[in-house]
Amino acid sequence: MTVSGGRLLSVAILATLAMSIFPFPHLSETQAMRRGESRNKNAAPELLPLPSSNKLSVIQQAYLDVYSILSNENSCSDFFRGPGSIEALNKLVQQMRASYLAPRVALRMSGALSYHEDTTINLTYRLFAKVEINTEGPFFKSTRPLGPTIPAVGVFQPNTREARATILLHELGHLIRNPDASWLLIDDGNDSAKSQDNTDRVLKVCRNQINSLHQSSFETELAQAQSDARQPQP
Repeated sequence: MTVSGGRLLSVAILATLAMSIFPFPHLSETQAMRRGESRNKNAAPELLPLPSSNKLSVIQQAYLDVYSILSNENSCSDFFRGPGSIEALNKLVQQMRASYLAPRVALRMSGALSYHEDTTINLTYRLFAKVEINTEGPFFKSTRPLGPTIPAVGVFQPNTREARATILLHELGHLIRNPDASWLLIDDGNDSAKSQDNTDRVLKVCRNQINSLHQSSFETELAQAQSDARQPQP
């Protein structure tokens, strides 16, 4: 996601950042299959393992927000083809690695593509080999003492709960395929105008849900998500 418009961090620093802000477990193929079988028997989609609400990292908080939006019936979830889209969201956040990019970039996906289909939930999506989240961009930073200004994310100020949810939803839109074989959001690469158009499209259907995030604490949100995931399917 290019939001608008260095030095390189050392490998050691980036590795430390990755461990501290992206502690999502990577499931083995056998574990993933078992969790998929379990999910098919439950009303709610899979929720990745999370710590207690007071120990959530920023990326885990954003994931929980987007999970909560997509797992409910609303215009945003409908746009992303229903709660099944959380399968792609889970894979996306597990791939994220810290990187140092231009301040205007929030998250960048690149590399070889793999394609996935789950007929049980009528979902087709793709994954990029590399997913970089910018430690110096609007997901984590709102100001810089020197250098370019960090831009807003649509109508939201950078480094806010709303901006982070918008960033994840934007990227998810690049992964999910429509029935006509097009992608929910067109590729925008380094084209800031196309990227802004894509963000505007997400906000057109998701802004109400994103604006409502502040009405729930992460503690309440996590308890509800975990409760929903345990409910048996009718």
